[in-house]
Amino acid sequence: MVVREFLDEAEQLLTAVASAPTPDRVLMLSWINNELSDVLSQEDWDWATVRLSPIVAVSGNRRVFNLPDDFNGNFVKYSGLNGDYWACKLISSAQEFFLTYEAPAQFIGRNLSATSTGRPSHYTVLSRPDGILQVTVDPLPDAAYSLTGLYVPTRKIKDPDEIAPTPGNNMVLLYGLMTRVFSNLMLDKNLERVASQQLAYYSRERQRAFAALLMQQSRSRMVQAIPVKNATGSSYNSYAAFKVY
Repeated sequence: MVVREFLDEAEQLLTAVASAPTPDRVLMLSWINNELSDVLSQEDWDWATVRLSPIVAVSGNRRVFNLPDDFNGNFVKYSGLNGDYWACKLISSAQEFFLTYEAPAQFIGRNLSATSTGRPSHYTVLSRPDGILQVTVDPLPDAAYSLTGLYVPTRKIKDPDEIAPTPGNNMVLLYGLMTRVFSNLMLDKNLERVASQQLAYYSRERQRAFAALLMQQSRSRMVQAIPVKNATGSSYNSYAAFKVY
C-alpha cells in the first residue's frame, strides 16, 4: 500500500465523520513517521531487518568503530543455533564467529587499556556525545576483520509515493495515524466530543492491528522447551522453560 493512500483515506474519514478541516499533509506524514518509529522500537521485526556485510571494517589495534547512521541501538537478538547470541559476527579468512554482547556497564569492567591483541570475542554499543553510535570490541584486534550483522534500522518515510514498510498489516500505520489526528482534534472544543469517540475507536483498532502484526511475526519463530538448572547449576529441575526465538 502506498503511503499516499493513507493520507487520502485519512482525509476522507475526517470529512465523513467530523466534517473537520484536514491537517496539512506534511504534518500527517510526520505523524505516520512517528507511528512507524513507535512500531519499529517494539520488536526486532523480520520484515524490517537488514544485513550489511561488512557493517564495519575492523582494523588492527583499534577498539572503537562508527556504526551506520540508521543503526538502532543493537543487533537483532536470539541468533545462533540456540538463540543465545546477538546477530553480530566477525569474519576472518572466510570464517565467521559470533561476538558476545555485553551491556556497557558490564563491558567497562574489562581491561580496555590492555595492549595485548587477539581475535575480538565481545562487543558493546556506546554513543558519542554527538549521538553517533559506535561498536567497541575486546580484545584489541590483532588484524583486519569484517563485522557483519542483522539490525532493524531507523526509518523515515520521505515521499508519500513510497510503499508502506509494514507488509502483512499496513493498517497499524493507518490506525496509528488516525489516533494522532483525532488526538489533535481534541484541542478543538467544538469537535472534542466526536474526536473523543473516534479516538477511542481507532485506539482499539490500532491495538488489534498491532496484535495481528505480532502474530505474523510469531509464525516465523521457533518455540523450544529447555530444561532449567537449579540455583547451583548442579542439576536440572523437573520442569521446563520455553525459549522463543
